[in-house]
Amino acid sequence: MLCCVFLALLPCVFAQGEKDLVSNLPGLQFDVNFKTYSGYLKANQENTWHMHYMLTESKDNPDTDPVLVWFNGGPGCSSYAGLFEELGPFYVNFGGDTLYENKYSWNAKANVLYLESPIGVGFSYDSVHDSYFAADDSQTALQNYNALKDFFETVQPKYKNRTFFLSGESYAGIYIPMLSQLLVEGINNSSFPNNNFQSNGIDFTGDNSTCGEKLSPLITVPANMFPYNYYEDCYESALIEAPAPPSPRYRAEFQGTSDIAKNTATLMNYISTDSQWGYPCWNEEALLSYSNRRDVQDALHIPDAWRKQANGQYNWTDCNDNIYDNYQLTFNTTNAFFDYVLKNVKTPNFRFLIYNGDVDTVCNYLGDAWHMQDVASSALLQVTEHHLRCSLDIPTTHSVRNQFGAKQAGLAPPASTSTLYFFA
Repeated sequence: MLCCVFLALLPCVFAQGEKDLVSNLPGLQFDVNFKTYSGYLKANQENTWHMHYMLTESKDNPDTDPVLVWFNGGPGCSSYAGLFEELGPFYVNFGGDTLYENKYSWNAKANVLYLESPIGVGFSYDSVHDSYFAADDSQTALQNYNALKDFFETVQPKYKNRTFFLSGESYAGIYIPMLSQLLVEGINNSSFPNNNFQSNGIDFTGDNSTCGEKLSPLITVPANMFPYNYYEDCYESALIEAPAPPSPRYRAEFQGTSDIAKNTATLMNYISTDSQWGYPCWNEEALLSYSNRRDVQDALHIPDAWRKQANGQYNWTDCNDNIYDNYQLTFNTTNAFFDYVLKNVKTPNFRFLIYNGDVDTVCNYLGDAWHMQDVASSALLQVTEHHLRCSLDIPTTHSVRNQFGAKQAGLAPPASTSTLYFFA
């Protein structure tokens, strides 16, 4: 009798995540060979914090490939935006009505899980407090831990024994080490359902003083420059007069009045441009338009409880400014979290990959180099190879100079980077 009851319940357990399957993504203009899921994870025991997740399964072998968990930074910026603007398989066309393929998406060899964190970001919400925006480092770490536990334990248990990695950009350099400590603690005391935590990869913000108070005044960028990518301000704006785009996040890029713009404009990779000046220049507005369509939200299983916030005027945004403006910095460095993980993790060959863009003056490579030296020294790690140069082996034409090497990288993760730190 007990066996019969168990067999009757088993399909229900494995079917819970299947209700999140996205069967018809509006505007899709290419054939897909992978499944996409969109739904919610429990971020607290009371089940009042609902963290939105999306999962794009591997194009190669989803049944055996690892899980890569992705976090955007901010704090307060959406990992869903990371999916549609950076590393995911779906890119939004200029009008915001159709999707085209990103052939270089990260789900080529991994099942990529995107978490909109903390609660209040994107489609994540609090079912008790309207338009929730209270957040700090410790609370965010606990939300991420609970959501990830719910993912492996209840929502997508088919991944319970799968190798998984944490990855992210910018302020995820705070999220990930803190979450890593909770994961190592949970795995070691058998309270976390998946023991196969393998490594981290971070496009990095090393501490809460913007990669070091000593460096901040030294690298203050000229007027009107975009600090996350020193060269991006020169993207066409030094050569063409054009009105500023409506998005305040990118407006500064199109107001290049500093003399430096005239000297660096020729460094831009014009091969990657289109008639609207290239995807990074307009993808935010296109995604805003696409994501706030009712048919898109229905396809992604976004509930009315989320839409009814702010008297029904709530919209998805790339970043939640209220969270960013009110976020409480619990710790001013991540050294202790790295130290704990490196000294207590039991996974064989556990690794950290830390990388920076050489022209990113916010998450700058020099401040993070110093930070990683401190981490390595504390953990008694030895340097095995100095200044390993990494580059993309892509043929170039005579008209393109130094575009695919290890230079001119900003914050966005698909770009090449100049600095890599690998802990094993």
